[in-house]
Amino acid sequence: MAPPLAFEEAWDFVYGVPAGAASADRKAVAPEVRAECTISEVPALCILRKHPQGTRTLTFAEEVWRKHHVAVGQLPPEWMDGGYRGKIELKPQFAEASDARQLPWILAAMDAQRTFRDAVTAKLGVAPRPFSGLPSHLRFFVSVGRTTPAAMAIVLASTDQFYWNLHGSLHRDAKSVTETVIHEAFHLEDDHHGGWSLRALTATHAKILAQCSGKSATARDACLAPFAPGRTRVRGGTFYAFHGGNDAREYGAELAVRFFEEALAAPPSPWKCATAENSYAWGAFVTEFWSGKDPLPACLTSSSGVPAP
Repeated sequence: MAPPLAFEEAWDFVYGVPAGAASADRKAVAPEVRAECTISEVPALCILRKHPQGTRTLTFAEEVWRKHHVAVGQLPPEWMDGGYRGKIELKPQFAEASDARQLPWILAAMDAQRTFRDAVTAKLGVAPRPFSGLPSHLRFFVSVGRTTPAAMAIVLASTDQFYWNLHGSLHRDAKSVTETVIHEAFHLEDDHHGGWSLRALTATHAKILAQCSGKSATARDACLAPFAPGRTRVRGGTFYAFHGGNDAREYGAELAVRFFEEALAAPPSPWKCATAENSYAWGAFVTEFWSGKDPLPACLTSSSGVPAP
């Protein structure tokens, strides 16, 4: 659990000030704000209460700190290399009227993630380590003229950070927001495990893509469907886990969403046992993150050695 940010760091965090910004580029701090918030128990919340655009975000920030010890601020402005998306301008922004509905969805998703991990821990008798399952910092932003990326996760200076696009195309309802939170949380956890997904899943990911290559778009999509751990799709394209430019890290993050949805399901979905690749990926996931204890029953095996539902 990260301690509250000290005043100067909290000020830059809440206002989205770039690291190393010159004094002339930093917003001046009113003496009374500095005096009050420096001695505050949580300076970032004190600063947010006085932020001119922070009103809609404040209640959410107070709750997410109280319940999950997640600090809320803004992402500094930057131009992002979006890979296949091209260059994307990002700018700091707190929720406006049209975005505010996302805030209770994000909080509910974090609640669900914590409850889920506690329930699986109780069922299996093991706890995932070393990641808590949630970020320590949540930074809001918008992409100028774009709706991607919906969110990003990064371990920065030993802190686990979510960057959340308030204009993200995936944030259309509570379920989609929950899936995004689980997906991004996996990226943080993956980093804490030394980039596990690239080591463990790259060969399987490549094998699936090879099996479905050389087909028409429709046939390729149908071929990939049994292997897709998640339902998220690229607009006008295929499953996010298999979209061009996405590697085993995205496949792993979608697998984490599948685990979230099915580890405690009754009866369990047949995805785990639908293909040998699915069975391997699921088994590798529980081995790495849950000490090899699988909350779902073992797959039956056909005479050909292929797992069966």
